[in-house]
Amino acid sequence: MLAGVDEVNSYHHQAVADPGRLTVTGWAADGVIEVVEDPARRFVLGVQWHPENEPDPRRIAALVRAAGQRL
Repeated sequence: MLAGVDEVNSYHHQAVADPGRLTVTGWAADGVIEVVEDPARRFVLGVQWHPENEPDPRRIAALVRAAGQRL
């Protein structure tokens, strides 16, 4: 999971029920899956959160860094 991110502010009526081959790395307090990753890949991150409620540039910065490394 992203360094320093251990809680998100979310209130979803839908959620991941079966992450398949992805690794679950974040849960809400009620057990709902909030973050999935694929450690076999260079950059696969799925998050369920409301960025408008908690603007946090770390997720976008991680995506930009990963994209820049592909050039």
